Amino acid sequence: MFFKQNGTGATALLAAMFVMFFSCPASEALTLDFDYSYDTSGFFDNNQAKYTLEAAGNFFESVLQDDLAAISSGKRGSFTANFYDPSTGKDIVSEGFSVAKNTLKIYVGARDLKGFTLGSGGPGGYSISNYTPNSDWYLSVITRGEGATTDVRGDSATDFAPWGGSLAFDSNASWFFDQTPATADDIPSGWSDFYSVALHEIAHLLGFGIADSWKNLVSDQDFTGTNARKVYGQDPPLSLYKVHWKNGIVSRVPGINMLQEAAMDPSIKVGTRKYVTELDLAALDDIGWDVNYEMAASFYTVPAPSALLLLGCGLALITGIRRKKG
Repeated sequence: MFFKQNGTGATALLAAMFVMFFSCPASEALTLDFDYSYDTSGFFDNNQAKYTLEAAGNFFESVLQDDLAAISSGKRGSFTANFYDPSTGKDIVSEGFSVAKNTLKIYVGARDLKGFTLGSGGPGGYSISNYTPNSDWYLSVITRGEGATTDVRGDSATDFAPWGGSLAFDSNASWFFDQTPATADDIPSGWSDFYSVALHEIAHLLGFGIADSWKNLVSDQDFTGTNARKVYGQDPPLSLYKVHWKNGIVSRVPGINMLQEAAMDPSIKVGTRKYVTELDLAALDDIGWDVNYEMAASFYTVPAPSALLLLGCGLALITGIRRKKG
């Protein structure tokens, strides 16, 4: 989805300083496997860019607790993945595709996205062949163990089960690659915060605004998900094309008594940070992801003045959903 960058002046930066807990859950964690093989421009040769992207991925790895089946191609059937090359925009077809259990394969790169576009991201498509209909293999590769095929596709979908997808970032933007993403007090005025845009585009890849389970919860210009309604107090309004929140919608950052413009509205002001909010997470919950709200609440916390730490255990076809730089 395209994400607009609003205006040319910086707004007030976040005042609070946060500790980011890169924790290892006791259960088997979701893995976002970023693949840089299509990064022909060398955008991610910059280790700061790679670090910031993977820090954004770590947030979702920490708070999403789904148990996804592996996808494999072999004697029982062949899985073909298709996605946009993030560096060229051309369609890529990958036959005999496989992805590990609890893993999303994400191809990343950069190109001139034209106009005011900062990033573009979404889930990949697929086709299958040489399979037995309704076999265990067929169900596992389509649903990734999340349920029946009707649970993840079509008018009755309540879940989402992608193999992954691709993310592209504008190669011409003035990016700030934050090496301390737990804090937002160092973003230069006039620079676009890469961490914020990466969070936004990963959420689109996870189905925000795109999945059938999202579309089935859209009514007129509102999103009717139960969890989102509970957080917002009513059905939250959507943008014109119904793939983002209405511009300017606010929610709280998990674990922080602080309101912020939601990460999944369509715009961001230069020089500012947008973390994933409670409303953004509630929508992911509504479209089928298993959100660990306790982990989300502990991911960003206000530290004692002398105890600022960074902890860690290490660090389709795409539906055109993009953020613009405006």
